[in-house]
Amino acid sequence: MSATARLRPTARFLAGDLFWIVPLGVVSWLLANLWPPYQPWADLGMTVALLAPMPWRHLYPVGVFTLVSFLALLQILNGWPPLLADLSVCVALATLAVSRHLVVSLPALIITCTGQVFWAVLYPAATMPFPWVANQLLFIVLVWFAGRYVLAKRMVMQGIRERLMLAERAREGEAREAVDRERLRIARDLHDSVAHNVTVMITQAEGARLGLDADPAGARTALAQIAECGRAALHDMRELVSALRAGSCPRPWREVIDDLVQKMRRSGVPDIAVRVEGEPDTAPDEVLLAAQQVVGEALTNVLKHAGRGVAVSVFAAFTATGAYVRVEDDGGGPLAAVSLPAGGNGVVGLRERVCALGGEFSAGARRGGGFVVEARLPYPIRLSYAAKGRLPYAKESGDAP
Repeated sequence: MSATARLRPTARFLAGDLFWIVPLGVVSWLLANLWPPYQPWADLGMTVALLAPMPWRHLYPVGVFTLVSFLALLQILNGWPPLLADLSVCVALATLAVSRHLVVSLPALIITCTGQVFWAVLYPAATMPFPWVANQLLFIVLVWFAGRYVLAKRMVMQGIRERLMLAERAREGEAREAVDRERLRIARDLHDSVAHNVTVMITQAEGARLGLDADPAGARTALAQIAECGRAALHDMRELVSALRAGSCPRPWREVIDDLVQKMRRSGVPDIAVRVEGEPDTAPDEVLLAAQQVVGEALTNVLKHAGRGVAVSVFAAFTATGAYVRVEDDGGGPLAAVSLPAGGNGVVGLRERVCALGGEFSAGARRGGGFVVEARLPYPIRLSYAAKGRLPYAKESGDAP
């Protein structure tokens, strides 16, 4: 620490210390004439020597206590009468009790009490009565305990401030995590909302390009479907924004599934069987949105990887405890003629979304050929990963339910 930095707190404390140092010094020097021998200049010098180090006791409590204790010892050894300025020893002791550990302040208390007894025994002017000495010792002990109390209170307040800071940091961390989760959720929603329509548009555009010369009418039909899918994508984006603002499912579940199926059929996958058990409207909005996205992503992957002519089965069940969704294809159609980008985020995003709702998700090859996507979504929602186990409506064979 630089000298300038050390002087700054001294100047701050000096402003308050002057209010008691100066009056105490004046009164101490005036009262010194009540005890013989009368030595005004020596008393003045000792008074100044005892009180001058007081502003530095906050920076150097051990040094200031040692100095004023040594000066008080000189008074005892020289047989000088007591001064009111000797209270500076108690002030230094209190500061030491506030600012230092018990292993430092307790020996200082013992030294101060010993000096008081030593002075009472050796003072040649008079023999001090025992009650007076006992009162002085009691005062010294009370001063020390007051300093320890202030220190304990400061430590408690410091602990409270630290806990508040930790709690504030924890709240900030939770807020950042919430923002990150919301960003991830919005990214998944955008992907699930747009990916299907964009996939259909790419498929139709490639088909129109390849058949532009051989089948102009089919190309015009494909272009019309592209425009329709573009408008549908724009409509889905608007609905997504509305849903994010409202925090609810924008459209009825059956209507969304019917639109997805119709788009798939217009894209060249006419063999789609849909079966729904139960009432989707009774499910929470979060479950309905997740179920919609599972079906949409699964159908998009069928169009990407299985191609046209494949047979697809969509099954959804809504019970009193949860929802179950399964989408599978038989893999019987030709491979997709169009090379579509496969970032791999769709299935991963679905798994994260389903697991975040406390559900189970699986996607893999189907026995007998094809691919199957399954999701179980319990409600009420549990914010934890569900124990892995057998999915309801799970099949031992590749037959559709």
